[in-house]
Amino acid sequence: MSLHFKETKPIFALVDKKMLKRIIQNLARNCIQHSEGDIEVKLLLMKDRVIISFKNPIKDAYNVDEEQLFDRFYTADKARSKSTGLGLAIVKLLAEQMGGSTEAAVHNESLDIRVSLPLYKG
Repeated sequence: MSLHFKETKPIFALVDKKMLKRIIQNLARNCIQHSEGDIEVKLLLMKDRVIISFKNPIKDAYNVDEEQLFDRFYTADKARSKSTGLGLAIVKLLAEQMGGSTEAAVHNESLDIRVSLPLYKG
């Protein structure tokens, strides 16, 4: 498993440094636990938002409920999971506390988790 990070010019978000660090740690941990291959990380600028995207291939993509992925204690595979199901719930909570949001999408056996945060316009 390897991590692919597309380098971009610096983009600044209006966030709490410790909260953002926790978000990135939880997203990385989630990928490491559940990925079936390489992890792709992107930083995107969309209007007045900064988007952090973590995308990785997953096994049994049909078992993932995108609507429940950020719910506390949700795990797609309860029989084999060693996860508490809290990592992504914490990501969502922290993002919302900073004026952001989260979303997830499954396409072609890959899970793309995106965190949207306010752009710093200073």
